[in-house]
Amino acid sequence: MIKSISFTLLIGMAISCQLTTQNEKDTILKKDADFSRYIIQGKWDSLALAYHSEAYIQVPGDRTIQGRDSIKAYWIPRKGFKITHHEIKPKEIEVDGNLAYDIGYYELSGIRQDTVKWGPTKGQYLVVWKKEGEEWKIYADAWSRIQRND
Repeated sequence: MIKSISFTLLIGMAISCQLTTQNEKDTILKKDADFSRYIIQGKWDSLALAYHSEAYIQVPGDRTIQGRDSIKAYWIPRKGFKITHHEIKPKEIEVDGNLAYDIGYYELSGIRQDTVKWGPTKGQYLVVWKKEGEEWKIYADAWSRIQRND
């Protein structure tokens, strides 16, 4: 009887862990969608708060930027440019305790000088998420453009 109770408890704990991990993945998926919405709507303060207080972004062909204020400044488009479409397409999300990674593809397009459309630009990304308190925040963000269209 004790073996039966122990086995039942073990199965229950495993199911609970799976549900918790799926809930964490669902939270990250929602935050991916929020990130795109902040970019399209120009909500730069909200975008900056999506990042961990000690976050890094690695800008392709450029430098590594650290800190929310510097990251916010990077994302604000130059005058006359507007992002009209930003979509994140996760391929894999894995959660391990207070860290997670998110690998996938992105697509963006926009308008410059109010008339000239550009894009879509497509690429791949790798994001490391880290909990700040109880909330998932982007800790490290790296991406690169894909030159070919497959």
